[in-house]
Amino acid sequence: MAREPQPFHWQNSASRMVCIEPNPDFYEMALANCTSYPLVEVINKSFEEWDLEPESFDAVVAASSMHWIPAEIGYAKASSALKRDGYLILLWNKELQPSKSMQDALSDVYRREAPSLGRYEDRATQQGILNGLGQMMLDSGLFRNLVTATVETSLTYAADHYLSLLTTDSSYLQFDHRTGQALLAGLRQCIMEKGGGDIQLSYLSAYHIAQKI
Repeated sequence: MAREPQPFHWQNSASRMVCIEPNPDFYEMALANCTSYPLVEVINKSFEEWDLEPESFDAVVAASSMHWIPAEIGYAKASSALKRDGYLILLWNKELQPSKSMQDALSDVYRREAPSLGRYEDRATQQGILNGLGQMMLDSGLFRNLVTATVETSLTYAADHYLSLLTTDSSYLQFDHRTGQALLAGLRQCIMEKGGGDIQLSYLSAYHIAQKI
């Protein structure tokens, strides 16, 4: 059961940090960005491949990534890496979602050009998914005292900005050029007609913090 968030303080502002990044390009970017921080180490491996340092860390932090790791590996390895009473901190952002009225209009385009896409998650659905991700920490049997909170963010994108963002999603990358262009053209026309060139969006963010048993 989740309880109300309590203040969370680090005791040492000069703590060592080990960052794990499996993508070679992102690894190089992280190295470049961290050159001014001698206590930050960046490792080009997946979490599963990482050579575990048992009971060495006060906290393990994962941002929108823990769900990619098999639960039986991720939670056990995070627990093993933590010192006694250490914290597992999971940060999440759900996908951008248009308003229901705009999604209804966009659905016609998806049905015509890309029937496999167009899945819509309302606020309750996104909250349910986030709750489930938090519960997985407790279900592992390795963590206790779950603290969680959720924040909803609303924003407005111009049509071209939104469509440019969509093209970075792996779901869109699966289509051939012709299909992808037809889909984007249809979505753009719909946003221009229904939203005057802008699209209202929202998403949920959450944190889950639990303590090692």
